[in-house]
Order: sequence, then structure tokens, then C-alpha cells
Amino acid sequence: MDKFNYLLEITSKLLGPDGCEWDRKQTFESIKKYFIEEVYELIDAIEAKDDPNILEEAGDVFFLVVFLAKIAETKNKFKIDEVIQNITDKIIRRHPHVFSDVKVNSVEDILDNWNRIKKTEKNKCNRKSLFDAIPKSMPLLLKAQKIIKILDSKKLLEYKKNLKTQKEIEDTLLDLVIQAELKELDIELLLKNKLKILLDNFDKKITGDDLKALKIDS
Repeated sequence: MDKFNYLLEITSKLLGPDGCEWDRKQTFESIKKYFIEEVYELIDAIEAKDDPNILEEAGDVFFLVVFLAKIAETKNKFKIDEVIQNITDKIIRRHPHVFSDVKVNSVEDILDNWNRIKKTEKNKCNRKSLFDAIPKSMPLLLKAQKIIKILDSKKLLEYKKNLKTQKEIEDTLLDLVIQAELKELDIELLLKNKLKILLDNFDKKITGDDLKALKIDS
């Protein structure tokens, strides 16, 4: 805890009158890209099973969270104590099988509870679309999978008859990238346009029944 408090003191000094001019100019918007970069670097370290690098990159991500909270504090938005309290309450609330008397029989029960509790937290009844649960900045391929999952789970069952192997999927993806490059097309823009067409065609007003049926992480 002393080390954490020391980190808070250092961050406060960086953002203070006698601190770093560059740090004092930073905003939520300006540090977004650093979150993305550092998380990807952490993922690379994890995939490389490089423990020393995981330690370093985890520290970078952790510092960015502290830095963001301290920026918020200078703008009178919120304090890091509130960030910690918020996530502490959330973790306790979403693990009733650990912190209360809820009984579970499987990992599936745990995930069902997690998603059910999450839905009650976020007032999803105010959502205009089933797709509002998907982060707008999510990488396009992951977003496409989320959208397909919501659109029509029955149609997904049809594909199970002719499932490709992982290698076939990898080969197909690479082939599509090569074809797009040969035709001088932006493959991400192609996917983005196609997803927009799907959403325009299938989007609908959310109802209470839709909300109960919605089983998607958000």
C-alpha cells in the first residue's frame, strides 16, 4: 500500500504546477492511444510467455489507469478512490457465489449470473438497439463476431453442418486479405461497410423480451 501511495504522489507531482509540462497537457482523449498501445504490448508479452516483460507492460497499463484517474481528479470529475471503490463493489456484486450465499453448479452458472447482474447494473432498457452493448471502438473482426452472435443464432446452427477447420479459416482470412490488397481495397473498410448494411437491415427497437434474451458480454 505504501508503494501504491508513493505512485499516487509521483503522479500528482507530474500533474502539479512544478511537474511535467507534457503530462499537464494530457486529457482523456489524448491518452486513449497509449492505452491501446500498452494493452497490445502486454498481450504480446503474454503470448511470448515473457514474465519479465509481462511485469513491465502490466506496470505501464496500471500507470495509465492511475494517470487517467489523476487527470480526472485535477478536473474535479472523480478521484481514484472512487475508481477503486467502484470496481471493488462491482467484483463483489458479480461474484455472489463467493461473497454471498448464491449456489452454483458449474462455470456456466457463474457466467450466467455475471451477465444477468451486469444487465441489471447498466439500465439496458434505455438502449434503442440490441447492438448498443457492443463497444464502438472494438476491433472490427471482434465486433463482427459479436454482431453475428446477436443477429440470428439459428442461422449460426446451419453453418455447423459445414464447419471449417481452424487452418481453413486461417487460410481463408489470409486469402481475403491478399485479394483485397491485389484489388487495392481497404479490407477493414469493406467489413465496416458490410456490418453497417447488416445493422441497417436487422436493427430493431429493444423490448423487455429482447433484453431477457440478450446474452452478450458488454
